[in-house]
Order: sequence, then C-alpha cells, then structure tokens
Amino acid sequence: MGPFDVIVIGGGVVGSAIARELTKYRLHIGVLEKNLDVCYETSGRNSGVVHGGFAYDVGTLKAKLCVEGNQGMDELSKDLGFSFKRCGKVLVGKTAEDLETLKRTIVQGEKNGASELYLLSKEELHKLVPTAVGEFAMFSKNSGIVDPFNYTIALAENAAQNGAKYFFDHEVTGIDRKKDETGNFFYMVTTKHGIFKSRWVINSAGLGCGKISDICKIIAMAKICVKRQKR
Repeated sequence: MGPFDVIVIGGGVVGSAIARELTKYRLHIGVLEKNLDVCYETSGRNSGVVHGGFAYDVGTLKAKLCVEGNQGMDELSKDLGFSFKRCGKVLVGKTAEDLETLKRTIVQGEKNGASELYLLSKEELHKLVPTAVGEFAMFSKNSGIVDPFNYTIALAENAAQNGAKYFFDHEVTGIDRKKDETGNFFYMVTTKHGIFKSRWVINSAGLGCGKISDICKIIAMAKICVKRQKR
C-alpha cells in the first residue's frame, strides 16, 4: 500500500503524538498498529502521571522534553478535549539524608527548567496531604495526572482527522530498503495484511521497539554482506 511519506510503527501515545505532529505538514502518513486499537499495551497501563521534570539528569533530552511536555499540557488538553489535572506531587522524607536528597532534587529540577518546586515542613505537608506520613516533603506544584486512555485516543483521533491513516491488526514482520529508478531509497514494510511502501519509517513500537530495531539491523547487515561479496 502507499506510497507513504512516513510510516509510524506503533499507534500508542508516542506513535500517535508523532503522527499528529507530522500531519501539520503536507505528508502522507500511515500508522501500523499490531493490536486492534490504541492503548492495548503500555500506553494504557501506566500511572498517568505528568511529571514535573525534576527527576532527570541535567542536560539530558529526557529532562528537556519532560519540562516542555509538562508546560504544554494545559493547552493541549483544551485543544484535544481530554482530562488533565495539575494536582501537584509530593516526595516525602523522614531522615536528614532524605532532606539533603530532596534539596538536591529541587536544585536539579530548577536547572532543568522546572518551576514551582518547594520544600514543605511537616505542618505544611500534613495540611496539603493529611494522610501523608513524613517529617517534610518536596512539593512539585506543576506535576499532574491524565487519563492515559483518553489522552492516547485523543491524539490518535486528531491525527486521523488530520489525514493520518491507521491500520490496526498490522504487525510488522519485515522491513526492506530499496532504491527506485531515480536512485532514491524507500522502504517496503511487510505486515500480515500487506506491504507498505514509504520514504521514511519511524520506530515507535513501545515494548516491541527492540524487535523492529533488530529487523532494521538485519537489513543493514545484509546490505554490508552484499557489498563485501561484490568486492
């Protein structure tokens, strides 16, 4: 089928977010999902926490994207109509060692660009969360929660409304890289229901990403072997 400009392998929260973003451009987008709907696996079985960005090492891409994602969640939830609550989060401590760890966490979060991070006393903690057991806590005001099912479905529906084509029950079993008559490379992505032609392939297969990566490695090794045989 196709040709597509981009094939996204995996229709979970990341794959659907990528597909939605790509539909902002004049591209023919296809999404191959091995299950019968979105949210069958990891995307529908996580905590639903929208993290504040304080937990990741300074300077990492994960820290950068976490903070950006957190900051943009209010607008995105309004645009797509899914529920998001910025309820805040506390990290509770009891010992002097815990206190120093939480202080370092605040410093790390601020370096990452996270805001509204506070150290709470025992009284402040129990006023905010009466059932919490601890002597103090770090409070991340901007942390929140989201329904992972509604969030993923909202992304997928909007991507589809914008023109992305979703193909369910299409597990990828093979990928081959070829060259057309003009010398440009393209990919042939094999599923049990047909072959898809695309200029680009994005691996967003969640827990199955390793399998897709291994398929791509086999392609690369095969090409190397062919070149060596020709020599």
